[in-house]
Amino acid sequence: MTRDTAHIFDMVFKRLIRLSSGAVVQLINSLFDANHPLDSTVEYPNTETVSDKLRKLMSDAMIVINGTHVYNIESEIGYDAGIVIRIFEYGYAEALRSMAVSENGAAVDLTFPNARVIYWEARAPEKLTLRMHFPDGSWHSYEVPTFNFLAHSVAELEERKLTMLLPFYVLKLRKRLERAASSTAAMENLRRPMLL
Repeated sequence: MTRDTAHIFDMVFKRLIRLSSGAVVQLINSLFDANHPLDSTVEYPNTETVSDKLRKLMSDAMIVINGTHVYNIESEIGYDAGIVIRIFEYGYAEALRSMAVSENGAAVDLTFPNARVIYWEARAPEKLTLRMHFPDGSWHSYEVPTFNFLAHSVAELEERKLTMLLPFYVLKLRKRLERAASSTAAMENLRRPMLL
């Protein structure tokens, strides 16, 4: 898939995620095993930040439910191990917006959003892990669960109340069409007389 095509699916997801608050709450409830009422308030904070190297960072969907519960959903066509680093960056930027400093100023609390990656086509591990090694010798892991979209049938998606994602099921058909076209081309090559 070309980068432009992947970008189109990315833009479709960003548009869908803003169409219906009730559908977004159902999506959050299903992906994160949450239990927010369907009439919850849904906000989309501006996630655009600029890194020290003047690189623009913007998450696919940062969603705040009822003013307190923050969720980050990223969508990917193909497997990209580096996505966990970008999610950490998005989470860090979001955590800075709501950081809390202790009374004596000796401690700063950062609360990261709940995060999940939806993989539209690629098969990804159940979770992605960013392992961080600190100068004191300790290791800390930042883990992000994944959702392998095409591993679920339409019935499963409906049962899990993930119907807002059904437009992406066209990707499964695209894969089938590519395989059929490839098989047809291979058969045509076999039928051609061999030239000596």
